[in-house]
Amino acid sequence: MYFLRMAIFKYLEGVTVTRYYKINGSANMKISDIVKFTDGLYDDEKGARYKVVEINGDRARIEFICHLPIPPQSIAKTSELEVIPQNKHDIKD
Repeated sequence: MYFLRMAIFKYLEGVTVTRYYKINGSANMKISDIVKFTDGLYDDEKGARYKVVEINGDRARIEFICHLPIPPQSIAKTSELEVIPQNKHDIKD
């Protein structure tokens, strides 16, 4: 019975994550992607890079990429974020 419950849980977990991607309008954004705020949106965020920790509907929990022991996290609208291609992490704005 335990294995059946775990299998159902894993299936539902995958369905839920897929549903979040379809709802938020950023089908190309996924957990652990590196993102930045859209250019021109916030002047003080220029050059800042974040890692997507969680996607929940039209919002994402992002973690600032830095060398602090506990990096700061915040919530942002997915429409305000853009994914940085994997080979472009070190590009400065």
